[in-house]
Amino acid sequence: MQRLQYDPVGQRFGKLIVQELGPPENNRKVFVRCDCGKTKWVDLHNILRGQTLSCGCWRRDKLRTHGEGGNRTPQGRKPTREYSSWARMWQRCTNPKHPRYAGYGGRGIRVCQRWRRYENFLTDMGRCPPKLSLERRNNNRGYSPSNCYWATTTQQAWNQRTNRKVTYKGECLPITEWARRLGLSLSGLQYRINKGWPLEKALSTMRYNRGKRLRCKSTR
Repeated sequence: MQRLQYDPVGQRFGKLIVQELGPPENNRKVFVRCDCGKTKWVDLHNILRGQTLSCGCWRRDKLRTHGEGGNRTPQGRKPTREYSSWARMWQRCTNPKHPRYAGYGGRGIRVCQRWRRYENFLTDMGRCPPKLSLERRNNNRGYSPSNCYWATTTQQAWNQRTNRKVTYKGECLPITEWARRLGLSLSGLQYRINKGWPLEKALSTMRYNRGKRLRCKSTR
């Protein structure tokens, strides 16, 4: 049997790090070390497909989360909001098959060592208030107690990488918020900024119609 062209040694898949490949006659197997410390042989194709992401401790942790893991509880109730946030965070950062992996794990966003246990995540973040969800302060850094908070939908929209921020008179806000404050359309404000208007002129409520000034009101 031919050796695999792809060398996964040293790569991380969920909680597993590949240590070595199997023998030539069985190169579907790889020897892995789990974050919990356990080592074992697993099927390479299963971890590449995202079907095996731990030695089994992940499932055991779900069973030990005081009923918060959802349908594995005797009552069969849904996962708690906090547990769902933690699980989705892990999937985005570690599962290459997750639809949002490219924007998270694929660009180097990681979960801190402490939060590999749900209990620690819950202790640090506390219960999620109604209508809030998990958000990072700095989108270029990973998930950790110092970089995460429970955010509103508006705060999350502000923090998106695609939401351009503008600093004016010491205040840094996304252009979506500047547009809301000024009563301008987002496309109109984007047009002004992209055309190179001075910020003092762009961030005013001055409106135009066919080249004629309609209204001018300072933001001050």
